[in-house]
Amino acid sequence: MDSQHLALQVLKDQQIELNKDLSFLLGVAVNVELRTDKWHNRTARSLNLALTMNHLADCPVDKEQLTAAVLAHDIGMGFLPFKVLNKPGQLNAKERKTMQAHIKSAADLIHRMQGWNDARDMILCHHERENGSGYPNQRSADEICPGAKILAIVDAFTAQGSSNIMHGVMEIHRYTGTHFSESWVQHFDAAVKVIHQST
Repeated sequence: MDSQHLALQVLKDQQIELNKDLSFLLGVAVNVELRTDKWHNRTARSLNLALTMNHLADCPVDKEQLTAAVLAHDIGMGFLPFKVLNKPGQLNAKERKTMQAHIKSAADLIHRMQGWNDARDMILCHHERENGSGYPNQRSADEICPGAKILAIVDAFTAQGSSNIMHGVMEIHRYTGTHFSESWVQHFDAAVKVIHQST
């Protein structure tokens, strides 16, 4: 099953109605995956994890806004230079600045669609950290919206790839309390169990 069909199944299972905006964002997101082999089925995996975490926490974040944020947060990555996107080692300062700019690009795009202000805030804040060492505004703890805390964990976990789940889980735990919210990591752990028991 291709990435779009997998993502559509996740949305159906999570009872998310696919309006025109979400349908458009889904189409863009699955095409962004084509820029690199590392992102195969990333959209569906990210949606499933984010929406399951939110569900297990009794949905404190609006499901449609969270869906839009997950679909749009990496749109800007699709326009990065190929050598930056696929660089195997550490990025230099200039490349890092180029990479970090993808957040504003994605936030600006979804802002133009109107009606997605919460999703925009999640996108803008998902690289902030609990200890205030993130970017772009060095926000910390309660200054970061819950949706961004979910998205931060999901983004970091799916970046590890789908082949080594335990390594991804260990990476999230390694940065709990500094990068990631402790309470949301608990929901992450529960979500990973739910998802992988059902597969």
